[in-house]
Amino acid sequence: MDRKGLSNKEVAKALRLSDGRVVRFWTSKKDPRPIPYPSWYTLRHKFGK
Repeated sequence: MDRKGLSNKEVAKALRLSDGRVVRFWTSKKDPRPIPYPSWYTLRHKFGK
């Protein structure tokens, strides 16, 4: 996300999530949660490497 310059809101919209809070949980520095494979796969193919 940082390399592509994407915000939490943009990623949430691409994954059809209601808001960016879920994405914020995945990217938090203190206690990150793993990104579910289907979401990771979708992001990988929408935004590339």
